[in-house]
Amino acid sequence: MSRWAPVAATALAGAIAVIAPPAAHGSTFGVNAHVPSQAIQDQVAAAGIGWVRIDVVWGLIEIHRDTFDWTRYDSLVDDLEARGLRIFATLQGTPQWATSGSEFSGVPTDPDDWREFCYVVAARYRGRIDAWGFWNEPNLDHFWEGTRTQYLDEILLPGIEAVATADPGALLVAPDLAHLSSGDWDDWLAQVVDDAGPLLDVVSHHVYPSNGTAGDVTDKLAEGGSLPWEPPAVREVLDDGGWGDRPFWLTETGVESDAYGQTGQAAFYQNLLGLWFGSARSHDWIDRIFFYEMADPSNDPTLSWGILEAPPGLEPKLAYFAYSDFVATAFVDDADVSTSDLPPFVGSQQFLELSFEIRNTGSTTWTADAGYHLSLAVDDIRWEAEVDPLPEGAPVAPGDTALLGGTLQAPSSLPVQAPRLVTVEARMELAGARKFGSGVRHRLVLTAREPPAVTSQPAPAIAPVNGSARFAVTVADPAATAYQWRRNTVALADDHRNTGAATSVLEISGVGFDSLGDYDCIVTNAAGSIASQPAALTLAGPPIRRPADRIPGELPGLLRRWLEFRRVRPAFAADAAQREAAAPAERSSPAR
Repeated sequence: MSRWAPVAATALAGAIAVIAPPAAHGSTFGVNAHVPSQAIQDQVAAAGIGWVRIDVVWGLIEIHRDTFDWTRYDSLVDDLEARGLRIFATLQGTPQWATSGSEFSGVPTDPDDWREFCYVVAARYRGRIDAWGFWNEPNLDHFWEGTRTQYLDEILLPGIEAVATADPGALLVAPDLAHLSSGDWDDWLAQVVDDAGPLLDVVSHHVYPSNGTAGDVTDKLAEGGSLPWEPPAVREVLDDGGWGDRPFWLTETGVESDAYGQTGQAAFYQNLLGLWFGSARSHDWIDRIFFYEMADPSNDPTLSWGILEAPPGLEPKLAYFAYSDFVATAFVDDADVSTSDLPPFVGSQQFLELSFEIRNTGSTTWTADAGYHLSLAVDDIRWEAEVDPLPEGAPVAPGDTALLGGTLQAPSSLPVQAPRLVTVEARMELAGARKFGSGVRHRLVLTAREPPAVTSQPAPAIAPVNGSARFAVTVADPAATAYQWRRNTVALADDHRNTGAATSVLEISGVGFDSLGDYDCIVTNAAGSIASQPAALTLAGPPIRRPADRIPGELPGLLRRWLEFRRVRPAFAADAAQREAAAPAERSSPAR
């Protein structure tokens, strides 16, 4: 999927082609794996599972402010790519230096530290990580000590902006809530969809069964409670928030083999997959499913959520074979959609020519006769949207890519002069069924005013330590323009180091490690704002070694603490879900 960048579209409409790369596994199916070893990755690939959800832990990377250790994650991304696995990376885990609260779960003392980390990590792995998440189960105190408002304002919204700027091609996924009434999941989900929905590509959620059955998970997702004090279904909250048939991922679910036996664990996998992805499915609006988890931990024999035994043996359990057998035989519709660039501003009557690249990432073959087509929609009925059909007589097989043309026509008149945000969405659809796969969403501004026009972009700069650097932009109408320079999406102010942060020219003195990064300028006029292209500031001369921030051997210990911290949740969730199921009268009536 590629988010539409803020430059004008140049693709010609009407061009249709089908490009056939080697066949690929369907990528509807995923698994949680934390920071998996190569041996675990091999088992994921052997099972035909297409997606891996990993933990990208802030405290394991930025070991001190502006001091980064990329060794572990560079190797991990390289290894996952080499096996053809797609990556869903959840950003999380406050380092101790960045919070006055608890390590991993504390609220960042300076929200800009988090914003900058999100930008830096997404920029480093640009084009290599398919989807980014923003914290794990923030509605549980164990993972997030802050409030819901703090999560939205200081984690989710700045994280979205930073990642979308650093890697416009990645999917933005949230909020990965724990489905617990004690965690007010429904209120959290409703507010996330309301406040951040226009910026997200995917809504994600975690549901564990209270009784070990697939039917209980399905009930929580689709049916809801029958009693007044019971919470609604996930689908009800999504529909009420206007998310409708947009992409939804179930990013954690599972049962323990010790609690239900290997046979019971395998039955859970078989039944849940059959209910949602089988030929006789009763529901079909989960776009991706990530089971928890790939392997049991080696340091805690009481946990058995994995479908592999603990390392070093990693012997497959029955659930491993149940999952891999289903993946090998399932017929699922799945797609990635990307398009050429669209402008951030559109004027009255403007006509846009588009081209779309749609990759078949499922296991079914698409044909126009069967009703497969690309759906292009605008949240303003005055717009006219058209897209070419799939080519007649040219089936799009799994792994193939279809190139389709399309057009957008802005309305002929504007009722008000104020700029208006408009959302455009493209997803694949099967006639008479549903939209599916990873679509592409873009927000543009419909305006009667001329938008900012950057005529000269900032150039990269190289400076010695304690030296100086300069960045500049030029716009077509400087008299009606405001400026705001940013470093790694963090807004700058004039201080002892920066001069001209609110002008067209930024001067930086006393360059140090904390000056390095990508600089851009937000240019604003009456129509709205646009970002210049980013320009990097780097140090001149050979690399300079930074002082060590941790003694040798401490970082592996931190990783062990993180994995122990991370694995507490499923057991807690299962216990809490069972307590809630056993004592429904103690629940408060949720807001609907």
